[in-house]
Amino acid sequence: MALRWSARKQVVAGLFLAGVSACGSSDTSTPEVDSGPGGGAGDAPARDLALAPDIGSDSATARDGSIGLTDAPAGIETSAEAPSLDLALPTGDLAQTGPDLAQLGLDQAQPGSDGVDAPYDPGPATPIVVNTGNTAQYNLGDGTWKLFYFDTEAGQIYVVSGLDGITHGYLDTSPSVSPSHYQQATDPVSGTLLFTAPTAQRYYLAVGVSGGGASGSFQVADGGKPISLGTTALSLTPADGGDAHYVYRFPINPGSGYSLTLEGPSQPNVACSVAPRPERATGGGLGYTIWGVGGSLPFTDETIPATSVANSTSGFYFIDIRILATIAFTITITETP
Repeated sequence: MALRWSARKQVVAGLFLAGVSACGSSDTSTPEVDSGPGGGAGDAPARDLALAPDIGSDSATARDGSIGLTDAPAGIETSAEAPSLDLALPTGDLAQTGPDLAQLGLDQAQPGSDGVDAPYDPGPATPIVVNTGNTAQYNLGDGTWKLFYFDTEAGQIYVVSGLDGITHGYLDTSPSVSPSHYQQATDPVSGTLLFTAPTAQRYYLAVGVSGGGASGSFQVADGGKPISLGTTALSLTPADGGDAHYVYRFPINPGSGYSLTLEGPSQPNVACSVAPRPERATGGGLGYTIWGVGGSLPFTDETIPATSVANSTSGFYFIDIRILATIAFTITITETP
């Protein structure tokens, strides 16, 4: 089952491409995903939009078939088919035995100028603000380390992404986290780590490089607020008087598709987009969006096909709702086997 844009949505996209205010913040360090599928006018009347969803690439080419992932912010790789990360949520005790340090080249001791091994010393911890895109930065030489930390909420899922190749990340609740003492490590191929925080606490992430020097950035994102299938009433208010992104997650079943319906007042305008992964673009929106729409409600039976749902690596799908002013509405999520 493929998602096709209606004439109404083509008008929405056309207005957006003509210069209507786009979704997301303008941050020159990491551009947000801000364009959408193009198209001509249809039978439905055009809408005077105040915003558009974060859903497209700069080409603004309409997709009329199976939908793939759109452009993601800098530091997030994406393609027509989402990467297979094979990142099942951990169960039970998170503690793991450290890897073979000799094989990884990440021994805690590094030779000093006098030939004597120096102790593992990543220095003071640097804070990471969750959901701010790829803002955690490092510039490391071979065998050197940098320590980061971030705070979690109980029961929330988190993803660390952007650490791959010769760069490795090790996670623990202790600032003494190291390659031989950690709870979880980033996948060396995908550069991603997915986990659920059992309690509200501080986590420490040791980032190191082996096999050469490396610099770059990465991010920590959460999965948003849980929402159930069926109909849920929402009342959203921008905290600072401006536009705001609200991210939700709902559980999915393999082989099933889903449809979304939003019903409420025609004003103010809202935007809605969905993604199989929770990573954020700069400005707060989702970075891997595959579908989105903006304008006045209602949005009726917008379909996420099973082929797109299969791209999720966490057992959830993620919804970003962007508002410009306070609004109360309902969202209905329906499973379509």
